[in-house]
Amino acid sequence: EGIPPTDLFEIYPLRPGQAFGLFMARFNELMELRQCAA
Repeated sequence: EGIPPTDLFEIYPLRPGQAFGLFMARFNELMELRQCAA
């Protein structure tokens, strides 16, 4: 699990802003999951 950011950018050739938004959304999801599991 856990896709490296570089792979995300290759899969989604979006504008930097969009790609960063997707990355942050994914990052926030992972942080929430980590808090629930802790």
